[in-house]
Amino acid sequence: MSHARLAALLVCFATAGCTSLRTVQPTHFIPKEQPDRVWITRTDGKLVTVDDPKLSGDTLLGTQGMEWEPVAIDLKEIHKARALTTDPVKTALFIGLPIATIVSFWVYEVTKPGSDRALKAPSCGFDEDGFPYPYC
Repeated sequence: MSHARLAALLVCFATAGCTSLRTVQPTHFIPKEQPDRVWITRTDGKLVTVDDPKLSGDTLLGTQGMEWEPVAIDLKEIHKARALTTDPVKTALFIGLPIATIVSFWVYEVTKPGSDRALKAPSCGFDEDGFPYPYC
C-alpha cells in the first residue's frame, strides 16, 4: 500500500473515530457548524432526526427521511438537541496511542542487549586485538 493511500485511510478513520454524539445548543451550534444532521428530542418526548438543519427566526427547518419530508420545529418545543461533534479526547487517543506504541517498541529494540540495531559508540578504528579505540 502506498504512503498516500495509507495516509488517506488514516484520515478517514480519524475523522470517523474522533467524533461523539453530544448535546448542543441549536441556536449557536447549527449556524456556526452547519451539521448534516441533528437529533432533536421534543418536549413531548418524540425523537426527530433533522437532515440539513437551518434556523429561520425561532424555527428549526430541515428534512427528514428518505423522501426528504420537510420538518419545522419551534425552538420552544426542543427539549434536547444532539449532533456529532469533534471529540478531542478520542482524537488524542487515536493519534497518541499508536505513536507511543511505536516509540516504545523502537526504544525496546534499540536498548535490548545484543540487538543489531542497538545504539553503539562511534569507533575510530580497532587496535591489534580487534577492540575499538576508545577515542578518535
